[in-house]
Amino acid sequence: MAQKALILSLILLSLASCSKYYRFDELYDKGKFVEAFHVLEDIPHRDNFHYQSRIYRVVTRLALDGDSDFIEKLRQLPKDYSLPQVSDYMKFARSYLLFLDAHSRQQYAEVISNLDGVRSVPDEFQSHLYKVRGIARYQVGSYQEAIADILKSYRLAPYIDNLYYLGMCYFYLKNIPQAQSYFVRVISTSQSDFFKSLAYFQLGEIEYARGRYAEALEQYLLAVNQYSQNSDYHFKVAKCFKKLKYGRISQKFARIALKTQKDNANAWFYLNIN
Repeated sequence: MAQKALILSLILLSLASCSKYYRFDELYDKGKFVEAFHVLEDIPHRDNFHYQSRIYRVVTRLALDGDSDFIEKLRQLPKDYSLPQVSDYMKFARSYLLFLDAHSRQQYAEVISNLDGVRSVPDEFQSHLYKVRGIARYQVGSYQEAIADILKSYRLAPYIDNLYYLGMCYFYLKNIPQAQSYFVRVISTSQSDFFKSLAYFQLGEIEYARGRYAEALEQYLLAVNQYSQNSDYHFKVAKCFKKLKYGRISQKFARIALKTQKDNANAWFYLNIN
């Protein structure tokens, strides 16, 4: 009798878990990722593919969206899940965290190596995989390979930052017309003032390198109008005014740049060598 009761209890627990997984899938498919995550918190048995694949999927999804709380949760997920079916989820998630923390060519090269070893991720993460690997390749100077990855990412999910990084790759490849075309597309299609400001700034850099300081100034000022908290923008506005012999206005923007950056030594060094 006790054995039958135990079997019945196990069956009921299994059915309850199945019900929760069904509820998770329903919420996830509707884009209610946080609610889906909370459903998993009530599941006690976690040493199976059904749980482990879902917890990695939803936490990674929210981390990729830039949610700082879930980026931290992703760091805290167990690294010792042994199920082979979960290894690619885990490898992709760990590569993304490494990407967020990367500051050197060596670290970005490690991101590339790790992602090259990922055999399969959910379709919804494919665009992110290509983007992360593409930006990592951009950071190590492999611009042609970066373009190939970022284009794949953009075709799957046309995020505006893809266009910006494509422009940057072509900029460093010295294909200036192609770079300009991407920066113009960022400006014309983006809803983000921040990315518009980056694109205006790069258009200014192109004109500045040509010695066309009035045209560069126009682009730099547009960058400042879109996003005023970047000291580089103010530095280059100051430099343009200086080149154009407007010394007093140049000093005004130099002071703004110093105030924005709060690093006087580096700020003046930058201002006087560019």
